[in-house]
Amino acid sequence: MIHKCIMRTNYCRPMFAWKEIIMNFEMIQNVLLLEDKESTSLIGRDQDMSELETLFYSDKPVIYVQGVTGVGKTVLVRNFLRKVTEKPKELHQIFWFSLPNIRTIEFMLNSMAAYSAQKPFFRSKLSEKVEIMAYIMSMRPHTIVIDNFEKATGKISEYSNPVFPDEEISLLQDLFTSLNGVVSKFILISSEPDELFCFNRNNDVFSFFQLESLDQEFSQQLATRILESNDIQVDINQKEMQQLMQIIDGHPMSMQLLLPRLQYQSPETLIAKYHAHRHHVMRIGQTTSDNYLTHLMALMDLVVSDLPSLTHDLLPPLSLYDGSIETDLFRTIVNIYQTSVMNFSANHVVRQMVKELVSFLEHNHLISKYIPGTENYIIVPILSEYLRRISMACETDDVRNGWSGAFVHVIARLAANLKSMDSYSKQIWCYFNNATFHNAYDVACEQNMYDHAGILMQIIAAFARVNRNYTKAETCFNELVGIHQSLKDEQMQGITMFQLAHIAEEQQHYKKAKLWLQRALDVFEKTESDYEAASVQHQMGRLCHVTGDLEIADRWLKLAYNSFTRTGESFEAADISRQLGRIGYEQKDYNTAEKWYENARDIFEMFGDEYRAANIYHQLGIIATDKRDYDNSKQWLQKARQVYEKMGMNEKLAAIYQQTAQIAHAQGEFEVAELYYMKTFGLLEKTDPYTAAILYKDLGKTSQSRGRYDQASQYYQLAYDFFDQLLNKNDPRYSELLFDMSILEGLKGHFEQSGRYLIESLHASNQKDFNKDLQYRVNNFKLSYFQAKDDEKKRLREYWEKHMGDFPIKGK
Repeated sequence: MIHKCIMRTNYCRPMFAWKEIIMNFEMIQNVLLLEDKESTSLIGRDQDMSELETLFYSDKPVIYVQGVTGVGKTVLVRNFLRKVTEKPKELHQIFWFSLPNIRTIEFMLNSMAAYSAQKPFFRSKLSEKVEIMAYIMSMRPHTIVIDNFEKATGKISEYSNPVFPDEEISLLQDLFTSLNGVVSKFILISSEPDELFCFNRNNDVFSFFQLESLDQEFSQQLATRILESNDIQVDINQKEMQQLMQIIDGHPMSMQLLLPRLQYQSPETLIAKYHAHRHHVMRIGQTTSDNYLTHLMALMDLVVSDLPSLTHDLLPPLSLYDGSIETDLFRTIVNIYQTSVMNFSANHVVRQMVKELVSFLEHNHLISKYIPGTENYIIVPILSEYLRRISMACETDDVRNGWSGAFVHVIARLAANLKSMDSYSKQIWCYFNNATFHNAYDVACEQNMYDHAGILMQIIAAFARVNRNYTKAETCFNELVGIHQSLKDEQMQGITMFQLAHIAEEQQHYKKAKLWLQRALDVFEKTESDYEAASVQHQMGRLCHVTGDLEIADRWLKLAYNSFTRTGESFEAADISRQLGRIGYEQKDYNTAEKWYENARDIFEMFGDEYRAANIYHQLGIIATDKRDYDNSKQWLQKARQVYEKMGMNEKLAAIYQQTAQIAHAQGEFEVAELYYMKTFGLLEKTDPYTAAILYKDLGKTSQSRGRYDQASQYYQLAYDFFDQLLNKNDPRYSELLFDMSILEGLKGHFEQSGRYLIESLHASNQKDFNKDLQYRVNNFKLSYFQAKDDEKKRLREYWEKHMGDFPIKGK
């Protein structure tokens, strides 16, 4: 049953609409640009804001903002961007990406391109996407921030894995170089120097901005503000306080963590504790006395020592997280560990422990909420580094393994449960837990928990696929095939191959898709998995249909239809009937097409699926129109219209109105036709260029038939302008438009222009051999040519020879 559900989900089109993904991502962007709660965040940063603004409006497209952890880089950039967002949104698009939850360059490019690129963008190779995005960013101002950029490479620490492969870092640098001199900007926020990425400082692409700690004056101001906000009465100029301020050394995070502790201890005590913890981390964490990391680790160690005693035991599982944490899941991990390892379970005690831990960390600014009112928290990177470097190092192997097992078990269960969520919730969960899923997968492999590793890799791969990160998705699914091979799970191997076929098809790599489908079919036939085998046959038929192999598609689809009918899978059989109807229609075998469509209609009506049944009514109406059976066509379209009106589906309803208008035109009812074309426009709030071009073309033809030539000319010109916005000029509708425009010009007595449009129509058809329709256009050209004046004839001949070759009229 599990396999069947997976196959049922995946033989359909991808579950997530890209429009919905963008809506979700836009919400994330807004969250990341929320106002800071702390009024102290920009003390002493006026000069830095000014310098950042100067770099932002310079010609160099990349600003590398570097500074030690906790110095205030993210806060500075976020506040600066608020100034930028005061500009009209249509003039400037801002994207904020935060590592490690963003795992690929391709995700970033897709998120950015979804606002401005056409669908073919998402099928392009990653290198091509870089080139296209460079062009888009040169045409419209963008600002792209990548926070925690040091995580892009694994060179910073043995406790960190690289987020981006080296080849993606190289492509990102190519994008930087392509933007030289344009308005768009990348802002890279990193705690590590740029040498880590081998950036060329002599290159005109980069501006380097070093954010330093506060100087003495502003350090004193910030310290005073923090002390006042915590109602701490202490003389900042006394000797011990000055010693403490020397330790802090103008570092904002150090102030936020150390100074509030003066509420319950003296400066002398706090200094002594700090040095004790510094010695402790130097002994355990392999750091040196002059290493700034030692200061940060000592700071974390000191803060953690103040944790309520019961919550100390929760630090090991916290170290397994990266980027973000969800408290309900965290409680579940603790409960499982307590039950399976410690033989103790008291959920109310665990709940209180987790609540105290989260409250403590949030109070100390080491975690912060993603979205107010939720249980999702961002983890400050230095806390994760401390927990892995220091805290976990103090635990025994048994403790580490116990927590690792509980962590993998819970996160894998979350991954499995995501399948049943709606697409909106699933997308948000995957985004917020992306780094956690990757960490859990790595831990699962280390612990030889391959069943769990397979589940985790499945959700990682699925998230990559739905976001059209095809390179990542293909790598993940290939790895998943290896996992299932090691588990000797042939069924899941076949399902994963089926997924790889989908990925290849979505990139229009049809040959590769067919190879994966054949491999999957071999597996399912070997394991006698009839449903899965039929699903592959269905997909193979659909793929052959896409590639124009109609006879082969017909054979595959009938095989799948017979299999589904034999096993009682009526709904799947209906979907195949619909596709066989489409093939019959394309072959102009209208009787066969009607038979298959009616079969699909009967099944959809039996299931009470009004939407799919209405789609079939529409198709039957189109067939009746092509057969000139207009009365029957109107009846089918009326049935479809009633369903779409009931469901409020304006786009579908618009297609019905358009078809009704075309029938009215064919019957000479031009006023009715024009009325329905206008109703079509009224239903479409935002008409894409192609749809607008077709509607204006049809309106032009209707006006022309009514003898309103000037109005027809205006409509045709609008259609022409919309087609001009499209990249593909080989569309047959475009060729038809040019032919219609030529007829109109001939009716108006403009024979040279009529001939030119006919030549352009023939050229746009992109066919070397003239069929009956194209020969008709050639004959029309001859008519225009013969009626043109001598000088017009000369120009028409030259125009033909330039675009078409040999002139079709013998003699002069």
